[in-house]
Amino acid sequence: MKQIIEKSRDLTKVEIYRLTSSNSTQSIKNFENQIIEVDYWAKFTDTDDGTGTVTEILSIATKDGEYIATNSAVVIRSFDEMVEVFGTEELPPVQIVTGKSKNNRTYYNIRLA
Repeated sequence: MKQIIEKSRDLTKVEIYRLTSSNSTQSIKNFENQIIEVDYWAKFTDTDDGTGTVTEILSIATKDGEYIATNSAVVIRSFDEMVEVFGTEELPPVQIVTGKSKNNRTYYNIRLA
């Protein structure tokens, strides 16, 4: 079950569906090093019916009509910091970037472009 916990503005049912449907969204990995313009967004929780595990997901609709979703705590934390400064409705362009963890694993983050 999916439950919206925060959003950029009032969203239509179609917008909510596109942000929360796995067949509408793409992985943040597909946008590595790209600059995106955020149109609207939502954070929601998704509960696995089998295990009961709750996952927080950030989903972004771009002004180009793409839908990007991630459960990365790093990305969500950075995005939350931007929203805290700029507010929920109008974010400046952002860039999807990567880094390497101490274990040499690639991780994703988001920063101002």
